[in-house]
Amino acid sequence: MYLKRNYYIKIILLFFTISVLAGTFIYFEKEEAMVVMGVKVIDKDFYEQLIKDKVQMTVDENLQMQGIKLPYNESEGVYYISQSLESDEWNGKIEVNEENQFYWLKDKMFDDKKRAIQNGHIFSYIVVSGDTYAEGKVVFTGLPVICLDGPDDGENRLSQFSIFWINEDTKHYETFQSISMYHQRGAGSVLFNKGNYKISLLDESGNSVKYGVLGMQKDDDWKLNSLYTDSSNVRDQLSYYLWDKMNELEDEPVLSSSMKYCEVFINNEYMGLYGVMVPINRKSMNLKEGDYLYKVRSWGIPSVDDFEYFSEDDDVWVDHIMTLTCKYPFEIGKGEQWKPLMDYYQLFYWDEEKDVSNMEQLVDIDNIIDYYWFCQITYANDNRWKNAYYIMKEQKNGKFKFYKTVWDLNYTWGDNFSDNPQTLWTDFQYHDDLFRDIVDYETLMQMDKDYMVERTQEKWKTWRDTFLNTDSLTSTAKEIMQPLIDSGAWDRNARRWPESENSKDITEMSNWIDYRLNVLDQYIDSLE
Repeated sequence: MYLKRNYYIKIILLFFTISVLAGTFIYFEKEEAMVVMGVKVIDKDFYEQLIKDKVQMTVDENLQMQGIKLPYNESEGVYYISQSLESDEWNGKIEVNEENQFYWLKDKMFDDKKRAIQNGHIFSYIVVSGDTYAEGKVVFTGLPVICLDGPDDGENRLSQFSIFWINEDTKHYETFQSISMYHQRGAGSVLFNKGNYKISLLDESGNSVKYGVLGMQKDDDWKLNSLYTDSSNVRDQLSYYLWDKMNELEDEPVLSSSMKYCEVFINNEYMGLYGVMVPINRKSMNLKEGDYLYKVRSWGIPSVDDFEYFSEDDDVWVDHIMTLTCKYPFEIGKGEQWKPLMDYYQLFYWDEEKDVSNMEQLVDIDNIIDYYWFCQITYANDNRWKNAYYIMKEQKNGKFKFYKTVWDLNYTWGDNFSDNPQTLWTDFQYHDDLFRDIVDYETLMQMDKDYMVERTQEKWKTWRDTFLNTDSLTSTAKEIMQPLIDSGAWDRNARRWPESENSKDITEMSNWIDYRLNVLDQYIDSLE
């Protein structure tokens, strides 16, 4: 009995010893294998040995990714590195000068990537070079990052453009750098502390460089939307979503811009959350030779005399205010650029007697209806005709057909322009009125009411049965917002720009959507 019991004790002790040894082996293997972005993670003891008898220098400001300096916020002394929210692995590989040794300091948050990103956790590193060393800090973001380095004084200035992002299709870390020109854009928004920007990519000879920013179409011109006046940061994106859903149902869908979120640094200063936008141009609108594209810049309505006076220019001014710009084509014969658009103004603004016999040949009626109801649904008061893009597409018979699309959609979903700078020129209001000055739709309604009412009610029913309901739009708004929160960018932006009063609660917007749709339901039902 004693021998048998002793045997069992030995077995248990042997098993315990093996377990301890295995655990110790696994622990040290894990410690040995802890490498993040190609860089070893070291503990406190290793760190103290590294810095022994060495002189501490200022933070090293030349961390790189694929040969490009990483985004750096000078006021904090922190580098920012873009990461994927879809993977638990740390993306990319940090590069330092060959003579330097780079190490991460041990941090348990390396094992919890998603929480570290969302919380904006600060990681520490050390760079050792000969008998000196420097310490620094890194924050990982779940959004792409764009850097601009060059004078930011409102003028169009030569700069360097850099971008860092994870291509979610290929799962590869991508970087790109180019010479660029950039300046603040927008009429009223130039007053904002957080500016909107236009960026033009160039090569060393000054020629255009086309690059597909964040996987969007290849282009040399890009817009940075500051989202400054929108406390939710989702109004523009939700508006483009609505426009796209409406056009998915059309035989001839009319495109608009698209936007992807990023964080922006200008001259080593963190500028916050932005939307990088595809420009509305020939390529994004699928225009061909013979087509025309115009931007409506102000509320003025040009007359025949205005068009004739500016017939040789690319802009038409009304009462000393730039009103229309011909955006495509760029080089055309004198006076030719305005002739197609003048037919549209002739019909809807200049002629007292309206001839609708060839209306379907001149305008895309479904597009007119879509645009009208897009403005009514979102209460896009700033887009009734200003901030639109007009398209004239040449038909097989040599004549032109009119379309229009949306742009600049921050004043939507309850946000309205205000003359109060203390509220960032924005206030939130419920509305039970309809716009009555979108002239082309109102003219068509007067001239062929039966058809317009029938078509409007058909469209409204289809929309309401699919995407146009409070739950769907609220859910979409939340889906747009969530990656901004998960990336840590939301909280950083809110700290950088407290006057924007960013709020993660979209209950007020949801209530507004519900109220507005009920108002429009009643109006649609009243149409006869």
